[in-house]
Amino acid sequence: MSSIRPRDLLVPLPLLVALLACGSDPRPTCDVVPRQDGTRLLICSDGTSTVLPKLPTEKPGCTVVGEAKLFGRSNHAAITVTLADTASGAKVEARPSQDGTYVFPALTSGVYDLTFEAPGYNSEKLGQLVVAPGAFRVDPVELRMGKKLTDSPAARLVPSPDYDAFVAMGESDPGPATLWEEDGWWSKPLGGDVARLSFSPSGRRLTFLNDSRGANGPGTLYHYDRDAGALSKVDTLVREWILARDEASIVALQEGSRLLYWTTNMREDALVISEGVLGWWADPELRTVVFRIGTGELIVWDLAAGGGATIGSGSGPITFSPDGRSFVFTALDRAMLWDGARNEVVPLAAPTANGAIFSPNGNWVLLRKPGLDQVLFDLESGRQDLLRSVFWAHFSSSSDALFYVAPNDSGAVVLTRWSLPDLRSESIEGIERMPPPRVVPAPGGEALLFRTNVSITWVPGTGSDFVGTLMGWRRDRGFEELARDVGSTWTPSPDGAFVSFVQGSVRVVKELESGDSWSVGEVLLPNAPAEWDPSSTVLRFGSGDIPLTHWAWDTERKEAVSLGDQVDSSNCRFAGDGSLACLARRSSNGGGSEIVRWDRPSNRVRVLTDGIWELDGSGQGSRLGLLSRPRIETKDGLLLVFDPQLPEPVAVDDEVELMLSTARWLAYSIGDDTSERPGLYVTDFPTTPVTR
Repeated sequence: MSSIRPRDLLVPLPLLVALLACGSDPRPTCDVVPRQDGTRLLICSDGTSTVLPKLPTEKPGCTVVGEAKLFGRSNHAAITVTLADTASGAKVEARPSQDGTYVFPALTSGVYDLTFEAPGYNSEKLGQLVVAPGAFRVDPVELRMGKKLTDSPAARLVPSPDYDAFVAMGESDPGPATLWEEDGWWSKPLGGDVARLSFSPSGRRLTFLNDSRGANGPGTLYHYDRDAGALSKVDTLVREWILARDEASIVALQEGSRLLYWTTNMREDALVISEGVLGWWADPELRTVVFRIGTGELIVWDLAAGGGATIGSGSGPITFSPDGRSFVFTALDRAMLWDGARNEVVPLAAPTANGAIFSPNGNWVLLRKPGLDQVLFDLESGRQDLLRSVFWAHFSSSSDALFYVAPNDSGAVVLTRWSLPDLRSESIEGIERMPPPRVVPAPGGEALLFRTNVSITWVPGTGSDFVGTLMGWRRDRGFEELARDVGSTWTPSPDGAFVSFVQGSVRVVKELESGDSWSVGEVLLPNAPAEWDPSSTVLRFGSGDIPLTHWAWDTERKEAVSLGDQVDSSNCRFAGDGSLACLARRSSNGGGSEIVRWDRPSNRVRVLTDGIWELDGSGQGSRLGLLSRPRIETKDGLLLVFDPQLPEPVAVDDEVELMLSTARWLAYSIGDDTSERPGLYVTDFPTTPVTR
């Protein structure tokens, strides 16, 4: 027996009323006696008794606790942890603390699934967790950015021309190859023994050998159409091939000297053009193929018509006209022209030509004879003009002029412009032989830039240099002087609007249209490097060819900003907006280098991080991939990504061997030597602004 406790007073109401109503004195005492069936017997001193119900069972509560972290981050509160009851489907969410700890209290026993998610990171799921009363501790989880594409690491990443896809090539050559496309974020194995893979100029087609016997073939040639998702077999035992500019037809040479023609419309194997081919040439459009057979004869094959003609003995080199219908070749020790319009061979000049240049309209051809002599041939009139000792020649884009550099009778080097077809000339003497004139865009066509009166000069404080007068030619201005005392390093912008050069110890930028000039910085060495960004908005330059002070000059602000000293000019990347990032050969931790970045929109320079050995960026946008390698060469590095919407670079992954960074995504490979996570990965972090 035991004395009554408050919880034992679970007495039926009528009995309780009767007890309270009893007026006896003293009051009866009662005791509770447990019974084997779990009920209890209430026995009182007055001889009464009653059965009490079972007490409710007390069950201890269930708690799930664990740790979830973002790789390389110090604040992990951005993770969402979702707990799902597999029986009922009920879900509850929790956010970790900054250190990554999360707790789900007051749960009932059961089987649960846990899901971990964060913006820009791969999700993780832990399923079928059997939770019993008490504290259930989950193994630590670490979220990383990279989506795994393959389990095999890559030795080379080949991007498409517009960076919307890439092919990962295996560590052997030939070896496995996998295509990844940004549209849909999917990957496709191309083959297990792939060699000599290349994208077409548009990036929408690929050609490659599979089942290749070594890196140089032969192998089975394939054509992959990304738009149609169609992988087509061209033929086997292919050694070399040409993809037409329409990217839908191929001419290929098989082992055994068989020449083939294939188009995407063919359902069977490729068409055999000829056997016993000793050499072959094709125009870029694949309108005409010329091949040489065992007899030494040349055969011209019209691919559109599907037929050919023998034109007699001949050999290369062969140069095609812009329309692909005519070409220059060598026969009987002299240059010959195959006139595709008339289907006839026209003798041009003796002796044999070492190549030719056609004018853009195809009406003129300049033959390079042995030595420096050249012959200008008018295909319409048949007129020939001999040009002696020509160092350099160029047809204007409109085909109305020929520019060439050659010495005159007195030995002076002269730049001459011949107008076509009347051959009226204008010239300027004393130009430098090397480098040749540079052709740049200009209003109404193109412009030429070159130097004259070049001589070696001692420049105080910088050393000796070849200094001369910078000249230009434009259709609307003719020859004009641009600047004097110009050093040997002068750099026109890609759009032809500006030219940068060194005068004495000062770098100057000149606008060619207005003639305005700006002194943009001091130069300590005459061969100090300089480079324009692709959009011609920013010039980066150093004060010497060793890691000295580096500058960025903005064509809109007309001012230069210093990126600091010890900048490695060979490791700089322009962003799409003209912003500039460079490795600086200084480090606070003794390994790697600082990354210095000038943000053009804000005109701000700052150090992003330290300890970096490699940076990569496509130049389309502002995203950068940064690889920090440990000083021990056998270990792979920590990969970081930087984007202007981030306050600082963010760690992506470790044990990284190889990376490819573009404006929208970052691909990388982890080796299988020491890592437990070998393979190929890709991430588009950050897709949205990130708060830390």
